[in-house]
Amino acid sequence: MGEQLPVDLRQRLKDFPVIGAPLFIISNPDLVLAQCKNGVVGSFPALNARPEATLDEWLARITEELAAYNESNPGKPAAPFAVNQICHPSNNRLGHDVEMCVKYRVPVVITSLNPPKEVVQAVHSYGGIIMHDIISIRHAQKALEQGVDGLICVAAGAGGHAGMLSPFALIREIRSFFDGPVALSGAISYGDAVLAAAIAVEETAERSADGVSPADNLRRSIGHVARRQVGRARRAMGEVATWTGDPLLARDFAEDQLDQIRAVLDQLDGDDESRPGSPLWTDRSRRRHLETITLSIADLKAAGKALDASINDLFVTGLAMGAIDYHRAHGVTPEGLNASFVVSTRSDDAIGGNSFTPTMLPLAGSYRKPKPYLKDVKKRMAARREAVAGDGALAGFAGVANLLPTSVVTQVARATAGKLDIATSNLRGAPFPTFISGAQVERNITLGPVSGTAMNITAMSNADVFEIGLVIDPAAVADPAELRDHVAAAYTDLLAAADS
Repeated sequence: MGEQLPVDLRQRLKDFPVIGAPLFIISNPDLVLAQCKNGVVGSFPALNARPEATLDEWLARITEELAAYNESNPGKPAAPFAVNQICHPSNNRLGHDVEMCVKYRVPVVITSLNPPKEVVQAVHSYGGIIMHDIISIRHAQKALEQGVDGLICVAAGAGGHAGMLSPFALIREIRSFFDGPVALSGAISYGDAVLAAAIAVEETAERSADGVSPADNLRRSIGHVARRQVGRARRAMGEVATWTGDPLLARDFAEDQLDQIRAVLDQLDGDDESRPGSPLWTDRSRRRHLETITLSIADLKAAGKALDASINDLFVTGLAMGAIDYHRAHGVTPEGLNASFVVSTRSDDAIGGNSFTPTMLPLAGSYRKPKPYLKDVKKRMAARREAVAGDGALAGFAGVANLLPTSVVTQVARATAGKLDIATSNLRGAPFPTFISGAQVERNITLGPVSGTAMNITAMSNADVFEIGLVIDPAAVADPAELRDHVAAAYTDLLAAADS
């Protein structure tokens, strides 16, 4: 929780900062007490207590039972509870219900719609805090003007007065002008969504830290969660998240996901060999230059059979050899090259959409003969492929990665792309001639997005040929045509090695 909260309240929320949503009709004292005793902030709408005199009875029971529980469990007191007030002219009970909250010193009051200053002042008079429901930036700013202590981002997927914005997009914008307590809602009911919310909150809170790389920022977010003791790690939230499902789902899921994310961070950083990269290809620009190479599918298949390698193994190895030869021509021997390739994650052979994951591939920066270098590249690719598509630690990360906020994904992707010398992709095309409006397609040149890398090399088969498109950033590679010639020569040497 934010430092703006009272110390006692902050201490009681630090282990499990989750709010059980105030459910119309459903939420009652039994549910609230069960939630609070299990570490969740229990809440209920004041209007659930009917007639209005019932609210006095409910609050008396909740405060008395929680006080008795805390006295019996001084080492693990219950979480605070909250009451939801509908601040609208049609609610003729508002004045009475707020008086009851003051009488029983309700720790947290959740206001919906329009929080009048009178309600804010009444709750602040005894030291309570007000969290206000908002669905847009304009509503958030208006609520803060009224003096509320925190905001509940009621986003797409949330119940009640739900908004239409993504919870992660909304929290990003809120954090640009407000650093106080925030609750994030919007279909956040399972462990993977809660973990993604934790990362989003940590990232938005720390995004402006000077001198911290995006990957380090993400690691610090994960580290913040991981540093909690095991009981806390299983309940890692980072800040308040609304929770309407079973809290045990988060506890069981979080620990497993932490291990997976640490593995992803290792991939983002690469190992010691991948860090140096090309000393020549360090600059980046928005300019692009296209070169092409055409190879025979039959020649590639024959070479692959002779060398016990796939066409993709040959494709990546030839690119790496050509890149090394380019460096040699310029009097440079790189310590290593940072590449990437795409791994299919489909689990069946059914016709349908693609499912793939790009992965980092550190390559040796020198070679003497094509065959041993091919063997080394093949081994490296197999290890990375197993980590993503097999039983490796990266295999289960997709569920979390797909839920990460765009800001996190964009930052990490840009930082990772900036390290890449060569991004590769190999697309399977039609093994027979194709036609468009009756005309046969003679060449099928692919243009892969550079996206911050030095180059994107994408291949696609077309009938009996293997077309390679080299989209190069000329700010990184000073002479793209020369690089193309070195790569073409490397493929010639690699194919010739199959006959030796």
